[in-house]
Amino acid sequence: MAIDQVTQDQASGVMGPSDSIIVTKTNEIIAQVNANEAAIGTLTGPLLFKGSVAVPGDFPDPGDVQNGWTYTATADVTDNDPTKTNTGQEFQAGDELAWNGVDWTKLGATGAIHEMGATPYVVTDDVTTVLVDTVGIGGPSVVELPSAAGRTGKLIRVVDKTGGASGANVAVTPQGGESIDGFGVFNLVRDGQDVLLVSDGTNWTTEASARVLAANAAHAAGDGSDHSNVALNDGHRTGDGTDHSAVATLVAEVKPPTPVNFGMSPYPITPADVVLLVDTSGGAVNVNLPNPAANIGKVYYVKDAVGNAGVAAVNIDPGLGIAIDGALGVTAIVVAWDKLTVMSDGVGWVTL
Repeated sequence: MAIDQVTQDQASGVMGPSDSIIVTKTNEIIAQVNANEAAIGTLTGPLLFKGSVAVPGDFPDPGDVQNGWTYTATADVTDNDPTKTNTGQEFQAGDELAWNGVDWTKLGATGAIHEMGATPYVVTDDVTTVLVDTVGIGGPSVVELPSAAGRTGKLIRVVDKTGGASGANVAVTPQGGESIDGFGVFNLVRDGQDVLLVSDGTNWTTEASARVLAANAAHAAGDGSDHSNVALNDGHRTGDGTDHSAVATLVAEVKPPTPVNFGMSPYPITPADVVLLVDTSGGAVNVNLPNPAANIGKVYYVKDAVGNAGVAAVNIDPGLGIAIDGALGVTAIVVAWDKLTVMSDGVGWVTL
């Protein structure tokens, strides 16, 4: 799946009053996609290529290594020299690795793929992709994430491999009091659905939320630039000639989602809003977008939070004479658990 597709659905999440959408404080999110998996490293400093490693002694000294230092493994090697960083991590020839402040983050796509045929499954540190056999398991399944703490930049992708999630949901769960986009669980509920998650060192964030907040962070810079591709195709290079498309510059942003219900309709979106979780159990809800001319680059994420949009719609109204994707008038969410992500281009709104 291309990194510029927002396909995740947050279905039946366990929400508490203190839950919030959290994006890691970082300079860059690096994404590289291939046919098998995606790998993202989220670091708190710019990448700086420092050379290659072939034996344990090639790793840097613990007192010298800096966040963002990047190396290429030219042979299978373990970081186990006690005078070096000594993380105990194993790498294969061809791996790209970057120091994240705690240990090494793999930037290449050589992390292990786990074929999940039984539930529950606890994701181990060497795994970057979990392929769930929902048909073979034949019922609901659970993928337990490792703790986000100490794993800044760790990427995990969970995929409904056999297309049975609509009848046997896959619950992706964080550890303890940690969250995924502020929720206690992320459910795959569509056949063939997948989700891409990255640790910010405290919690887990989905790629969809990272893109929304990345665009808003760029918008907040106030430079009037077109940020329509803020999370895409910046052609960042580590210095070794490897192209890592999809670079985003982020700032720390912690904002709770905004709950909206029938009694608040029509709800005018405010500058403080980012993610709107809409409850239509009392009836259809109208959400009014602000003036796009005053919000160039601003992104809003509107979600059917209770799975009732098939009965009572969520109506996103851009205002008189203003279009969404070139079409005047209301755009409606009419499928349960569906969502709409929109960004201002200064004249109207475009969906992401």
